[in-house]
Amino acid sequence: DAILILSPSHPDKHLPYAEKVLPYGKPTYIDKSFSPDLATAKRIFAIAKQYGTPLFSSSALRYSTELDGIDGCKYMMVTGSGRSANEYIVHQAEMVVKKLGIGADRVRAEVIGDTTTFHVSYPDERVATMTFGDRYPFTVRMSNGVDKPVWKRCDSEYFKALIGDILRFFEEKTTSFDPNETLEVMSIREGAIKAEEAPGQWIDL
Repeated sequence: DAILILSPSHPDKHLPYAEKVLPYGKPTYIDKSFSPDLATAKRIFAIAKQYGTPLFSSSALRYSTELDGIDGCKYMMVTGSGRSANEYIVHQAEMVVKKLGIGADRVRAEVIGDTTTFHVSYPDERVATMTFGDRYPFTVRMSNGVDKPVWKRCDSEYFKALIGDILRFFEEKTTSFDPNETLEVMSIREGAIKAEEAPGQWIDL
């Protein structure tokens, strides 16, 4: 009735798996990270479109209720940790894209010890930082430049909410957000990985 692809530590496997299952046309969820890079993400979506297959992917952090509120958010700071930025920065990128939307154009990394801060640039007023390090909890600070900024630790049941949306997707065959946001997350993730390898340099997205 539905297909779930899970290879979160090896996103390079998601395209060959997708090539096998998407032609069946069944609603398919692909776990984070959706793909190793933006080009592969576009290829997977193209296959889904070719066969009319409903397709969906997201980090669970998108469903953190701590992201609610702060209408018109323009400035955002997020933190998090994990085995590596390569695997886990996707969570922070997902939070940034949910609040700030698409359109990021550059990423720069600053590395201090075991902590890396990624600066995400936009062509307008929006700006975000993603700080990745050892044992950092997932937190978010949001501001619209008018109201008092809000800082929260992400402790809500976002995994439960993600599972709920996956089940709804399997039944209704529609996504709860624009798939272009998934492409944006993959673009920022790819830029962040490249930026960490060249600290201090802006990487165009």
